[in-house]
Amino acid sequence: MADRRGVDQVLDSTLFNRLIISADRCEHSEKASDLQTPVEEKKKTHFNGRTFRTLFRACVKSRDVNRCSILHAEIARFRLLHTNPSIGTFLVDMYAKFGLPTKAEAVLEEIPNADTATWNALISGYIKHDQGHEALKCFIRMQIKGVPADAITYICVVKACGITCSVEKGKSIHDEVKNKGLIKSHVKLGNALVDMYVKFGMLEEAQEVFNQISIRDVVSWNTLIAGYTKQGESEKAIECFEQLQLEDLHPDSISFVCTLKACGSIGAIQKGIEIHNFILKRGLLQTDLAIGNALIDMYSKLGMLDNAQEVFEKMPSRDLISWNTMISGYVKHNYGQRALESYESMLHEGIFPDAITFVSILKASQNLRSIDNAFQVHREILQKGLELDILLSSTLLDTYAKCGWLADAKAVFLRLPFRDVVAWTSLIAGYAEHGYFIDALECFRQMLIEGITPDVVTFVCSLKACASLKALDQAKEIHSMIKARRLVTNPEVGNALVDMLAKCGLIVEAQKVFNQLTYLDSISWTSLIGAYAEAGQGEEALSCLDRMKAAGFTPNAVTYVFGLKACSTIGAVGKGQELHGDICGNKLLKTDLVVGNALVDMYFKCGLPGKGQDVFEKLVNRDVVSYNALITGYAQQGDVDNVEICFERMMEEGISPGLVTFVGILNVCSHVGLIYKGQKHFEAMIENFQVTPTLEHYTCMIDLFCHAGQLSKAIGMLLRMPIDTDVITMRSLLVACQNWANKEVNTHIFCQLLQLKELDSSSYISMLNTLAQSNRFGDN
Repeated sequence: MADRRGVDQVLDSTLFNRLIISADRCEHSEKASDLQTPVEEKKKTHFNGRTFRTLFRACVKSRDVNRCSILHAEIARFRLLHTNPSIGTFLVDMYAKFGLPTKAEAVLEEIPNADTATWNALISGYIKHDQGHEALKCFIRMQIKGVPADAITYICVVKACGITCSVEKGKSIHDEVKNKGLIKSHVKLGNALVDMYVKFGMLEEAQEVFNQISIRDVVSWNTLIAGYTKQGESEKAIECFEQLQLEDLHPDSISFVCTLKACGSIGAIQKGIEIHNFILKRGLLQTDLAIGNALIDMYSKLGMLDNAQEVFEKMPSRDLISWNTMISGYVKHNYGQRALESYESMLHEGIFPDAITFVSILKASQNLRSIDNAFQVHREILQKGLELDILLSSTLLDTYAKCGWLADAKAVFLRLPFRDVVAWTSLIAGYAEHGYFIDALECFRQMLIEGITPDVVTFVCSLKACASLKALDQAKEIHSMIKARRLVTNPEVGNALVDMLAKCGLIVEAQKVFNQLTYLDSISWTSLIGAYAEAGQGEEALSCLDRMKAAGFTPNAVTYVFGLKACSTIGAVGKGQELHGDICGNKLLKTDLVVGNALVDMYFKCGLPGKGQDVFEKLVNRDVVSYNALITGYAQQGDVDNVEICFERMMEEGISPGLVTFVGILNVCSHVGLIYKGQKHFEAMIENFQVTPTLEHYTCMIDLFCHAGQLSKAIGMLLRMPIDTDVITMRSLLVACQNWANKEVNTHIFCQLLQLKELDSSSYISMLNTLAQSNRFGDN
């Protein structure tokens, strides 16, 4: 190609113009713009309009704003805008494409009679940079100046209405173009109108415009398919895709991507596989990355992760979206370990993670309770300067909270630039989940002070904290807020309310809330059944269970546990056996140890130890609760031999005994007067198993010594009780001592309370009862 240095000082304008055009056509845009010479140097060279247009295109291609400014200066010097308006149009278009609307507007004002093409150049520039409001203002000025709009103008204005959600203006423009009969003859205008109504969420109007387009192209169909998919009307999106093919049009990348998304949304497996096969036949998986990513996304949403992985592996190239889609699919379906492995592979392939990747990995860490991974991701977030990303920081906070690292969770929370309801709720949920109920309620109070409105999850977590603390006053305040926001009928909130009221002992109120629920589920019923069972109202609990089943709801494991507890309370062995049959039918005995333990406990409490032992033997796994049910059951019957056998077997299986285990053992020793064994187990509990005795253990031992007449040992056991034993414990022990009718022991406890100045009416009554009973038995 000729170089600028080869151009003579005096160059024929025609030859020079041809040289520039040739350079541009050969895609040497830099050389084309280099050939532009200041007029002082080429006084005898006169550029024509075509030359300037070529130079404009060359400057735009090379993104050279400085050369554009030089061109503009030369055009202004020779007042070419007045003699050649088309040059002005190109100049406006050039500035608009560079995102310099102020300069573009200034040029337009210099043109004496700017025509439609010039105004279109400015308006389209605003549209290209998503400045819809400015585009509409420009259109109004154009109308005021009396410049007629054409199809291109209307396309731009319709797009501006879509960008700004100017519904009324959009409808007005629609009426205008309809009256001019432009829709039938301009498919691009029709497509723009369809897209506008899709952005408004007005799919009926979009379909109506679509039907008016005389010759529809793939873009027309894609716009409608995308609209239906976005608005959740996936069935219609798939129908449009099928109709597109019937009209002998070939789906393109957008068609496939949108339709695959629709298939994933509604679980249309067969249609998705059919489209996949069509894609394979056309070889599109090898050439179109977006289609491959859409296939991975569809299979992930359908839970067909092996299919998603197969598509992923067959793709010739993969980008960050491919990896993110695959990783998020694993996380969504609780394959946290596979998500982490994919993340490592992604890093190995040199793909750098973004905020979306980190969100998925943090969620995988939550699922696995892998705090080390969370720490690693946190470090990477800080290194990449992403700590101000609200979604990412909120997920990090949620991860720390769910993993129980509440100090770290709070530290992240305090660094958030903006703390929304999601952030507050994550912290409250973390406190509630890990037993820090007071902190949860304090956090809830602070959230209200800062003017953040709680959502459903916030209320549920706060009610859980109230239930655990039996904080009735705070619960009532939260209940009032829930009623004010009309959330009582919300299933999650309603269930939490029922549970909270029940645990606070307000069963009547719990029943009232239950009756107000418009949507009942197994959780609702279970909360109410549990309320009655925990309150000792077994008949009501079982009646609720019958009504639940009659209403077509299937009891879950927790429901059965409460039902069995109710049977134990009232000795309803027949109902217990019926529930046993249901449990076996649902195969819960093999999968849920808590249900199995409840069955063992029920049979022993209903006086059928043989049945209880049978259930125990059938348990796939046994824990300390299983053995506690067995030991406690035999202890209540005074069967010391079986208690000892169970305890030895427990030791052989490597299961450590707990508080309840030793209460059962000491009870049976006390019941049959086994002083030596009782002492031996009590000492072993402390020395061998590091179990700290409670009031029940001391009561058992004192009872054992009192019945054996070993009063000095009984008082010695009293003296062994911790010096910080609370007053309530002492009073309870005094009441329990009435059964022994022993003045010495009771007097010792009475005197301790007297020294603490904590005697109440019940203490005096207990002492008087003891004295009365001892006199009855001749004890002076």
